[in-house]
Amino acid sequence: MKKSLMVIFSLLFFCVLHGADFTLFRDGKAQASLVLPEKVSPQLLAPVRYFNRELAKSTGSQLPEVKTVPASGKVIVFNPVKSSYIDRSKYTMDFPNERTLRITGTPLAIRYALNSIIEKAGIRYPFPGEDGAWYPPCRDLAVPMEKVTKDAAFRIFRSIFSMDNQWQLNLNCQLQDSRDLCNHGVDRTFPLKKYGKGEWTGKILPVRYGKRETKPAPYIWEPCYSNPATASEAVKNISEYLRKHPGQNSYSLVVNDGWNYYCMCPECEKANKGPRTTALEPQLVNRSEVYYKWVNRVAKEIRKEFPNVLLGVLAYNCVKNPPSFKLEDNVVVTIACEAYALSDPVMKKQLQEMFLMWKERAGYVGIWEYGYGVVHYSLPRVFFKYQAEQIRWFARNHGEVGFVEAMPNFGQGPHLYLYLKLFYDPEIDVEKTLDEWYEAAVGKEAAPYLKQYYALWNDFWDGPVRKTQWYNSVKYVYLSLGIDGAYHNAISPDLPRKCRELMEKTVRLANRAGDASQKKRAAYLMKEFELYEASMILNGMGRIDLSGGIGSADDALFLAKNLPVIADAAVRRQQTAQDISQNFPRWWGGIYPNLYPKSFKEKYTRLAIPKSVTALLPYMEKPAVLAAYRKSLDDPRIPAEWKELLTTLSNASAVTGMIPDASFEADEAKNWKPAGKRSNAFTHTGKFSGEFRPNGNTARLVRTFQNDPAKRYLVMARVLVPPDYPPGRAQARISLNGRTKIGYNTISYSPAVITLVPGQWNLVYSIAKPGKRAVKGEVILTVTGMKKGDRFYVDDIKLIEAGE
Repeated sequence: MKKSLMVIFSLLFFCVLHGADFTLFRDGKAQASLVLPEKVSPQLLAPVRYFNRELAKSTGSQLPEVKTVPASGKVIVFNPVKSSYIDRSKYTMDFPNERTLRITGTPLAIRYALNSIIEKAGIRYPFPGEDGAWYPPCRDLAVPMEKVTKDAAFRIFRSIFSMDNQWQLNLNCQLQDSRDLCNHGVDRTFPLKKYGKGEWTGKILPVRYGKRETKPAPYIWEPCYSNPATASEAVKNISEYLRKHPGQNSYSLVVNDGWNYYCMCPECEKANKGPRTTALEPQLVNRSEVYYKWVNRVAKEIRKEFPNVLLGVLAYNCVKNPPSFKLEDNVVVTIACEAYALSDPVMKKQLQEMFLMWKERAGYVGIWEYGYGVVHYSLPRVFFKYQAEQIRWFARNHGEVGFVEAMPNFGQGPHLYLYLKLFYDPEIDVEKTLDEWYEAAVGKEAAPYLKQYYALWNDFWDGPVRKTQWYNSVKYVYLSLGIDGAYHNAISPDLPRKCRELMEKTVRLANRAGDASQKKRAAYLMKEFELYEASMILNGMGRIDLSGGIGSADDALFLAKNLPVIADAAVRRQQTAQDISQNFPRWWGGIYPNLYPKSFKEKYTRLAIPKSVTALLPYMEKPAVLAAYRKSLDDPRIPAEWKELLTTLSNASAVTGMIPDASFEADEAKNWKPAGKRSNAFTHTGKFSGEFRPNGNTARLVRTFQNDPAKRYLVMARVLVPPDYPPGRAQARISLNGRTKIGYNTISYSPAVITLVPGQWNLVYSIAKPGKRAVKGEVILTVTGMKKGDRFYVDDIKLIEAGE
């Protein structure tokens, strides 16, 4: 009977203990103490005191620190332990008795456990840095008396490039530098100061097109991976580095960032058996076999002295394919990919298949995600659904690395915040997490309008953008980058107005009901919106169709009349970018004041002519459009540096241009590659045109020209398919390109794609600057949608200098 009573009493005690709460604050007064021994390590002391200071910002007071457990009252005790590198984020919170909360884990894991208590107080960190956090008043705070064991989903590494370290720790991600695991590491292992000369040129340096490379450029070269010296030197150098840095847990073997800079010596070529092209990007030659054989040789040797060090590689560029063999178990593979690519069913299938193939070859696999915003896109790029879908799928299939290549950017809203939250716990309720972010960012009253604002942008990228030519780049490792890219073609005429209305409501309500930091954040969000708004206006005000052209004469007339408005938007974007660069707080401004300031200014503070202006070219023959256009040139809002190009556009039909015999009167069709022939079957001007036939469904005609590095060029041509050709099938575009000495492109952009109306001379056009790296320029005319043997005709090709 006594034994039964004792069991019942124990069960009742267990239920009371585990159904109760452990109170930290009641009515703003501390109800528990922090037990910190006198010899507490700095690694533990720092997170505990940070936790206490953060709590005080909401509760109004700190928890007392004591050196020994007092005779009465509740206490929080810490049990710091050592762990393996991969288990360093795992913690346990339990209750040995009703007055004790015990936290067990590494000092880093204890920080994450304390973060969970901070979160229960309602504190949120929507942005990094000064005024980035929200501290709602919290008079009462308790945690359930239930044992909790928690670990991160992506255990090896989770981080965002160049992000504020304290912010990442607040969101349970870590301080580690990506260069130690998954970023380009060739130049650290093989410094060119040593290996770019002397005896090493015949061993380490690559052979390119039959010649030994003697002057490789930093970060865009690859060593000869088949030479045994490359492996032995790597082992020697990495071992020396690890001996000097005994706390180092990982080292990067990741290839450099140049495209196709791999060694072509006979031994490397022989080793590269298997598929000759890379997965997902068939324009790249597969070099996986020789590279990953080298990785295995290095990994096997490093493990002998450093069994707990992980070596990182990146499935990227020419080594994206898995090799035909398994990697050593101390190798971590990170796959470069875009979460946004999951919006395309074909790409989603291919990416997931690639991940599973890599899981068969490596013990540890993860993702290198491209979450770029303002540094490459002048609209807020958010796609919450695909973020969650990608990270959850990788986590459920045992992904261990989550890394985002992005720059801090205030205008992206919750985009980067959501990455970090998902990397730690992929199963969070995304809608709830986003709602909490909106309220924390600008206050409860303003939050619904900020939510609607980002919902507009989420729908924009998941809807109309997918119908643009720009979206075709989804099949590559990252999408076509550019602040005035053809994704702007998906803007509807009413989108700028809707966004402004929502942002004005957000600011008004944040100012009325938010705290001081929420008012500041609303103001900065509005400033970023003004940058986006100017981009929408100067890129066509929603009057450019999905192909990149102007769909009607009415839209053309509207834009011709509104050239001064477009020019004014260009100037305002320049001024807004300068304002942000100079006045945003350090991390709020992100890349503006700190990272790549020169490239930011070059991109956002120059007055480049937008494509919305060149899109008027096909309508210049309409008197009303031309008259409105020329009248707009007299408006004082038109910048002086635009005048030369705008005048050239209005007179383009009268300019001879740089290509001799532009209408094929002297049989210049033979100077194109592949060559065509002169024909009088159809002509636009003169007696002849050029006749060409595609070898497949795509014809790509190329002609070189002497590039002036300082000049911008306008190219235009007329293209015709015969009157009996099926309508809507054939499309054409013309682009400009530059070629470096070793044959690489200097520019990448999406010119307007014109659907060819049969029997009609269709105008195709483009404007670009090949730049100073181009030793020669190229005019490229592409016609798609045809069959082998079909005919199309080209006439009146003009290449015109259009200012600097």
